[in-house]
Amino acid sequence: MRQLLPWLQQERIRKRLLNGLILILLPLALFSTFRGASQLITDTDPCDLTPYWVSGVLARTGENPYTAYRENMAAVYSTVPDSPDFVTRCNVTMEERPPLTTPVHILLMLPFSLLSLRAAAVAWTLLQIASAMLIPVIMLSYNPKPVSWRIYVIGVLLVLAWSPTRMALSHGQIAPSIIMLAAMALLLLRRGYQGWAGLLMGIALTKFTLVGGLLLVMIIYRYYRAAGLAVLVQIAGFLLLSLLLGESPVVTVQSYLATLSGSADVQAGIISGVVSLDRWLQPLGFTPSIATLVALGIGAILGVTLVLPHYLDDLLDFRRKPGPRTLDDVHRFNLLIAAVIPLTLLFTYHRVYDLPFLFILIALLAGVRLPDEPTPAQQRRYLVWLGAMVIMAGVMLVPPSLFARFMTLEELPLTAVLILALAVALWLQHAYESLVAEPERPATNPAPDAAAVRKRHTPVR
Repeated sequence: MRQLLPWLQQERIRKRLLNGLILILLPLALFSTFRGASQLITDTDPCDLTPYWVSGVLARTGENPYTAYRENMAAVYSTVPDSPDFVTRCNVTMEERPPLTTPVHILLMLPFSLLSLRAAAVAWTLLQIASAMLIPVIMLSYNPKPVSWRIYVIGVLLVLAWSPTRMALSHGQIAPSIIMLAAMALLLLRRGYQGWAGLLMGIALTKFTLVGGLLLVMIIYRYYRAAGLAVLVQIAGFLLLSLLLGESPVVTVQSYLATLSGSADVQAGIISGVVSLDRWLQPLGFTPSIATLVALGIGAILGVTLVLPHYLDDLLDFRRKPGPRTLDDVHRFNLLIAAVIPLTLLFTYHRVYDLPFLFILIALLAGVRLPDEPTPAQQRRYLVWLGAMVIMAGVMLVPPSLFARFMTLEELPLTAVLILALAVALWLQHAYESLVAEPERPATNPAPDAAAVRKRHTPVR
């Protein structure tokens, strides 16, 4: 074990390993992407894209999608005449798939609603593939030291080859775009563009269970303007949809809340593909609602006790300027994101297709630069992190159908991956000072006093 790290640090060996990974991942990524895209495009009733597209069609014709799915299913059925039974290959009926995302998503679907469902599937697939490719590129840019082009290529290929990404594509899910927008918002925050960051994060909040926890990151680092703008984007979505429908904003809000509350237990009861903790609490006798609350409570306790104490000084220092100011701050900012994401994924309702968000841990590992003579503790911590990420990436390369051949609970390995990612993220809150990266790009937001700030950078320990 002691000889492994020096071997990996050799430039010649590292390049050979990276080139070999590219050769292995390239056909896997091409096959996985083609498989996911072809399943969606050839499906007469795509699992998740259908309700997205139907919502856009209904809104464009003046029908409230939330109300229609509760009170006027005939209007819903009339929009997709090509589907004879309205049951997808996911074995879910139209009634079980109401729109649960916020009005911003419905507004974004208006251009797609002008196309046929088949044409919309093609356009939607291209958008999600592009989003999936951008996720690793954006997240790798969080590192103070730029990584090599090989790392970027491996990151893109890895995300495309993952079974969660393939499932997102085949279902017509919006998860890749949401993850990409949230990741881009965080990168823009670091570079001082709070306006654009707030706009993108506001759109990403369409799937608030997935990115809502990142608002805490924005608040801790005093990005109040961006956080406020993100919330305003969602409020504007309700107002614009009400104008489009010609109804009161109050009615629009009420219809959304009624659909959300009425469908929560139905959705939670469809456990296929669910990897979050609430799914595993239900067999213990908890109702879906209680399981959701218990899981959320456990996640909140872990966040308050194991993560927040490391950032109390930042939270309570009301005189500090927004954002990380030193290289040490940048690392702590990155690790806060890395902890919040698996916390959110594990303790709020999520399915397999949301797991590409975990690439953040691999992205940060890629930016680690150990000293020339690392201590035994540094070597051990680096290798543990590396080993955990290899396991995580490897499990997500395996098709769930393969797991199903050996176990009845095929999502269990992916839940285990989530737990592993969370354990590593929480452990890094304590160990990050022993894993450092050498700065080669500014660690602070561009600002009038950026030069002065750079002079105050503290050395990395």
